[in-house]
Order: sequence, then C-alpha cells, then structure tokens
Amino acid sequence: MLVAQCPSCKRLHPAPKTIEGKKVKCKDCGHEFVARVVSSEDFRGQPRRSKPAQSPETAKAAAPAKADESAQEEDVVAQPIEDDSQPFVAFPRASADDAPAAAAKQIDPSQATSVKCPHCNFCHDMPKSAIGKTITCPSCGNDFMARIQMDDISPEMLASIPTGLAAVADVDDSLSAGSASRGEEKFFSGYAAVNTIGTGEASTIWQVKKEEMAEIFALKQVVKRSGKDFAMDQAENEYQVGSKFNHANVRRVLEIHRVRQLLFVKEIHLVMEHCPGKSLNDYTPGTLVSILNVFLQTAKGLQYIHEQGYVHADICPEHVISSPEGQVKIIDLGECCTTLTVKPKPRELVQFGSPELMLCRPIDKRTDIYSFGATLFWTLVGERPAITEKDRQETLEKQLSAQPAGLRNLVISCIALNPTERAGDMAEVIAKLESLS
Repeated sequence: MLVAQCPSCKRLHPAPKTIEGKKVKCKDCGHEFVARVVSSEDFRGQPRRSKPAQSPETAKAAAPAKADESAQEEDVVAQPIEDDSQPFVAFPRASADDAPAAAAKQIDPSQATSVKCPHCNFCHDMPKSAIGKTITCPSCGNDFMARIQMDDISPEMLASIPTGLAAVADVDDSLSAGSASRGEEKFFSGYAAVNTIGTGEASTIWQVKKEEMAEIFALKQVVKRSGKDFAMDQAENEYQVGSKFNHANVRRVLEIHRVRQLLFVKEIHLVMEHCPGKSLNDYTPGTLVSILNVFLQTAKGLQYIHEQGYVHADICPEHVISSPEGQVKIIDLGECCTTLTVKPKPRELVQFGSPELMLCRPIDKRTDIYSFGATLFWTLVGERPAITEKDRQETLEKQLSAQPAGLRNLVISCIALNPTERAGDMAEVIAKLESLS
C-alpha cells in the first residue's frame, strides 16, 4: 500500500503514485505539503493516527457525501495544488548499500548527495541536480535551499558539481573574501593589517583595524595544512566558546570568518580583542607584589570561566598577558571545554598540564587550578614543579623556601598530584591571594 504522511499532524493517507512530488493538502488538518509517496512498510511500528470518533448524528449527515465520493478512497489526500514553481522533494537518507530503498525512492545512489535541513537538522539524500534549488523537508515541512554537506564531498563529487554552484555549498553566513593586498597593505576579511603580533605553530596573529573604525583588533589567521587539521578545529572551538565570554580578564572573541577555496575552508580568521602587553613567558614581574597582582587577576578570569561551566585546559605562562598598565588577560581558548570532558591524548607533552589531563581522564576546574599553580610556581622559581611522587613535597618546599609561608602553602596545595588534595575552587585561591597582597 502506498501512503503519504502529513508532516504537521503525522496522519498517514493512502495516496496514488501520481501525486509524488506535488503539493497537496491534508484532509484532516488542512496543512499544505509536498507529497512523498512511499510504501506503508516504511512506517511499520508507527501507530496510524485515527480519525476522531463521530457521533451517530454526524455520521448520518456525512453518509450522502460519502456516496458521492465512490471514485476515491476514504482517506486519499486532497488533489494536488497547481504551482508553477514546483520544489524538489527531499528524501530521508538511506545507507550507502541500501540500493533497493534508494531505487524505490527514485534516486540513483551514485547520483545522490546529502543535504541538511537548516530548520530541523534532518539529513536527506538528494539528486545532485537539486543543489542550489529550493526543496521541501519531509520532516518539518519547511522549504530551504539545497546545500552540500561538506563532510560528504569527495574529489569525484567535486568534479561533477558545476563551477557556478561553489557559493551554494557555503553553509555559513560569515563568508569572507579572505586575504588580499591593496598596494602595500594586506587585508584579512575586510580588516587592514597594521603589523604582526606573533606567530605560532599553525597561526599568525595580526594587529588589524577596520577603515571605518578607529579601534585596533587582533586577528588570528589559521591556514589549513592537511585534511584533518587540529588548528582549524581549535579556531572553531575558540570562537564557539570565546564568543560567549565577557570578562575583564578574558580576551573577547568577536568574529569568525571562514575563507573557502571552491567548496573547502582553507583559512579561518578570528577577530579578537587587542591585548597589548607581554606574556609571562616573555616577561616576569619584578616584585612579589606585581606577581600577586597578575595571578589575582588570572584567578578571577578563571573563576569566571568556571562559572560558565567551562575549563580553560591550557593555562601556562604563554597564555597569560599583562599590559604595561597592569591589566591581565587570559588568552587562547582553543582547548577550552565543558566540565568533565575527556580530552584525547595530547599530541605532545603539555608542560603545565595536570596528571588527569595527561592521562585522558575527565577534567574539571581543579585541572585549571593545577595549571594555575604550576604557572605561579614557574614564575617564582623559574622551572616547572616535579611531577614524580618521590620526595616531591620536600623538594617543592625547598624550592619555595624564599617565599612567604602563606604563598608557599597555596602553591603546593594547587599543584597536588591528586585533584582531591588541591584547593577546592578559584574562590578559595582568590581569598588566599588577597590575604597576601
């Protein structure tokens, strides 16, 4: 038996194959939708929605009308609505080896591609000829333009797509023209480069400005180097997390621009708050009072991140910047994640990472407390704390012997190898730092 399902009331209607792909109107709820006619076997296990019970009087009044409809089945969907701009019909995704199902839906698996409805996020298989055209989602009933799912593109598929459809595959509204030059000036996503702030393993940080604005920004340029590039993933994560933060001691992440070549993202430009100053990796405060001020502000920034339900997961001297005026900013949120996340095995030794981070165990705010304490230890002593159990307590106390007892005890409590032995949260750390200032 062939049926069509109304996406609004979910009622199944017997339907002739001839109305496939045409706009119809549900007899029960009046919702207009594009008919997708399939076998009733596709809905096995789903309860068929029954009509409301009729009173004897209502049934008697309806009897003459039913006699006039002898040419139609009782539940047949209303006649198709004529429309010159007929949309394509999207079909639920079938598995790659489900050739019989694909044939029943009149799609050649070799000519199919995947699209996703932006309204309900349901994936559908579509003929490639539908890319760039309006289709109707059978799940939610909304119309949308068919765009290629980037993860489904193969070199063979790329070669088969008309070149004029490259822009259609862009799934993000924040597209940019990428980097370009105008005379001697270099531009990134509409921002003019002033100078280079620094370079990393996979990125370059630029000081930039917009022509119509006097404010200076920082722009992180990340260029893809391989098929699965961790730096690109970190840049995406930094924007998704950092754009939610707004605190005086955490660098703001303002915009993201994805630069595409054909259908693939080749560069990411992150526009961020410009934070003038030097990191603790390049500059050590000259007095104990200055050190306490830097770490008090760092603790407040971390406390804010923890209150939002996140862990920075990469606190180290390089990611704490202090301006000439004494303003401190925590930067680089690429590793930031929600509490109790289990991080994959680090690609290299995380020098200030906690034992649980290195052992791929769930992390929480105590992970940041360890990295905070290790960074403070490094600033005071000039080297990282020992990570072996043997004589560790005695060695740490000896290395910190020149520091006040209160500060010495705070640092040692932060860098305990067992998370349960560390300071409970950043509020406790802040209170102890304020008592020492």
